[in-house]
Amino acid sequence: MALASLIRPLPFLWHIFISGAAEVTVMAQVLKSALQSHAAPARVPRVSIGSGAEADRRAMIKQAACVILILSPNVWQDEPCLSDLSIAVQLGKKFLLVQDPDSRMPTHITPAAAMGTAPPHFRSLFEQNDVFSMYRRWFEQQAFLVSLFQVADLHSSIPHNYEQDQFVDIMEQKKSDVKELAMLKAGLWQYYEGFAERSGKLWGFYQVDAKFMPTLDLIELAVQFTSRSPESIPGYVAVFIMDWDKSSGDVAIREKSPRWQGKLDGGTGGTFHLQNKYADNLTFEPRPFVWHFFLSHIQRESSDMCGALVAKLEDLSPLGRKARVWYDQQAAAVINRCHGAWGKKQQEFHPDVEPLNLQVVVREL
Repeated sequence: MALASLIRPLPFLWHIFISGAAEVTVMAQVLKSALQSHAAPARVPRVSIGSGAEADRRAMIKQAACVILILSPNVWQDEPCLSDLSIAVQLGKKFLLVQDPDSRMPTHITPAAAMGTAPPHFRSLFEQNDVFSMYRRWFEQQAFLVSLFQVADLHSSIPHNYEQDQFVDIMEQKKSDVKELAMLKAGLWQYYEGFAERSGKLWGFYQVDAKFMPTLDLIELAVQFTSRSPESIPGYVAVFIMDWDKSSGDVAIREKSPRWQGKLDGGTGGTFHLQNKYADNLTFEPRPFVWHFFLSHIQRESSDMCGALVAKLEDLSPLGRKARVWYDQQAAAVINRCHGAWGKKQQEFHPDVEPLNLQVVVREL
């Protein structure tokens, strides 16, 4: 197949434009993060959120394939939002309607109530489109987002089973499911930070999650890399399987010509000293924590804010130097259990009461 048939221009700049009243600003950020984090690799949708002057918003809507409207109690009183809707209707854009199903949240409104209070010329939106409920927990989001991708004609963004890395998926699930801490408690999951060195110069940074399988003589590595050299690719995300000789400490990626090989000093949870096929020296040091931050007591009103805070910390930090954040919506007793399992060296923030300069936080990491 010719390369020209694979790379082609598209009639839009963004896949999705998100609009809503001012009260759903944080919810829009959470939705954007969820859409991008659940998408298939190399098929991550480009998402813009309505902000700025009307001319800027009009330009963004014109260059979007579809529009998501987040319903809320004040959606029909918000002038910028109404302007967005008018422009999108005029341009014939595809609409997707989203609502917050949690009645405890100030952004909650039922589809019937939203339709009943809508201006007459916008009520047809409810007749032509379903209303999707946006859930906040990782394991609840998948079905909602797959449906959203399907309706938005973003079928290539739907992750298939063969595209899901089971280990990375397990790591994400642990943010919401504290019943699955056995691997962490047993010391079989270790987080590493490291670097690559070439000719005495720093070449790039690594973040690595290692899953040790001593009974199989294997180690599974989930790797994020960012380069410090203009001569290298900017960065990548990958998963490798390593053969592990526990008696000698020798490790090598399971390939005919291993791209990485070297030593694991100290056995399970020890330090990796590796060399790649370019003769770069790679060093991965185990860290005394798995997450940099623990967001505490995420309940009701603060849950959206914490979701947005997690997304912002990740957006502001580069690949290979990502801010890792654990957060949960469960009770304080569960959170205390997590503290015991994950150690005391993480920084803890209470977003409801503590001001936080994200740029400073990322610089300190």
